[in-house]
Amino acid sequence: PRVAYSLSVVAEWQSPSNATETLYLVGQAYNISLTACQDGYIQAAKGCEACPAGKLQTSPFNCTDCPPGFFSQNAATTCDSCLYAPNGAGIAPKAGSADCVRCTNGDKRVPDTNSTSCVVCPKDAVVNAEQAWQCLCQRGFYVIESDMVPANY
Repeated sequence: PRVAYSLSVVAEWQSPSNATETLYLVGQAYNISLTACQDGYIQAAKGCEACPAGKLQTSPFNCTDCPPGFFSQNAATTCDSCLYAPNGAGIAPKAGSADCVRCTNGDKRVPDTNSTSCVVCPKDAVVNAEQAWQCLCQRGFYVIESDMVPANY
């Protein structure tokens, strides 16, 4: 995917008359063609190439790894938090992740505040079925602050 731009430049320059060397560039036209790639694509030797999954476009020529806790799909211009991954809240422990890994709910584990590792819910708590990044107390129990697991809000 390319977007083409044409630019015509006419340069009219003449050195001052008292210079030791006189150069003339008067009335000559130069045509310059520029090709810009669409967002999420970079300029490469063979044209425009999509930034691969796990990376985002940071300039017309560069793709950069998403940081730990984030992911991206092909041709991305931003990285998304694993907290909001399409397959549910998860983690991305390393930079350059194309997807997030869910914490094993059977083990009562949820993503930490950075979405880079899984932490275990406190005793007598369960993983929230609707929000897999949150621990809930079982009926009849309450949270003691020292046992709290940081939540991702």
